[in-house]
Amino acid sequence: MKKGVLAFLVLALGLAMAQTTLKVGVILPLSGVSAVSGKAALNGIQLAADEVNAAGKVRLELVVVDDGTDPTKAVPAFTKLMTVDRVDIVIGGLASSVVHRGRLLRGGAGL
Repeated sequence: MKKGVLAFLVLALGLAMAQTTLKVGVILPLSGVSAVSGKAALNGIQLAADEVNAAGKVRLELVVVDDGTDPTKAVPAFTKLMTVDRVDIVIGGLASSVVHRGRLLRGGAGL
């Protein structure tokens, strides 16, 4: 998880050179069987975003959605983040079934 947050920060800082606000979509299980893990992950992501925002060079705006550890909820959430919320990047996914479904969608959507 630490490597994922570090990669997130590196990417965010790299994109910061091109823009001052970065919309970050976060898909995590905030309800259901993996809610405890999802909330812990969100706390870490929020902490990292707060540190980046405090530096003042870029502003990270988190758009958080709950996948409920359910692939049927994750796919519409991912689609909404990309098309309606128009986020610059999407991070998250703790359950393999949710991540796998998201990979299939991303490949099929040409994203």
